Amino acid sequence: MSGRTGRPPQRHDGRGASPQHRKPQAIAKPQAKPRESLRRRFFGRWGEPILVMLFLFLIMYLTFWPMRYEGSAMEPAIMSGDRIMVSRLAAQFGFISHGDIVIYRYRYQDALGNERETTTIARVIGLPQDVITIDGGLVFRNGERIDEPYLPLGITTHPASEPIQIPHFHYFVLVDNRFAGGDSREFGLVERSDVRARAVMRVENLR
Repeated sequence: MSGRTGRPPQRHDGRGASPQHRKPQAIAKPQAKPRESLRRRFFGRWGEPILVMLFLFLIMYLTFWPMRYEGSAMEPAIMSGDRIMVSRLAAQFGFISHGDIVIYRYRYQDALGNERETTTIARVIGLPQDVITIDGGLVFRNGERIDEPYLPLGITTHPASEPIQIPHFHYFVLVDNRFAGGDSREFGLVERSDVRARAVMRVENLR
């Protein structure tokens, strides 16, 4: 009697080894990401916007800045209570022209002889190397009468003065309200280093 003995045939899965002899494959564990510090996460998210804001603030500070004017020296161009936009950048780099309104400081002595300092406003009439003369109630620059359409009708300029040649880094300034005083007729030329800003825009008082 014949018969077959032995192991039952083993099936292969095509990889060269039977399921009983294959080694179990290791399961890769996900690697933990390094934890970012709170400071790095903050500056990574907000660092660039903060730098942009600081840069814009610096530009605005140097370029335009609002201020409120109180006084009558620049009437009618600027009335008391008006707000004006001023440019510090123009003053820092000397971008000053004839007719510009500037904010500047000047020093004086009070009645007791103490040195004081104040900030005021006036219009630039003379630039370095100009020759300014006041004669007959009129202002002349380099021998020619200055056209001043910003002055109220009938306003004249006094007192008369000898020709003044303006040196480098200085300005000759006058207020529009020539009766108010407080300009180069009273305390002399304004040094460029004392000019704080140049007025670039007026916003009328809305009261």
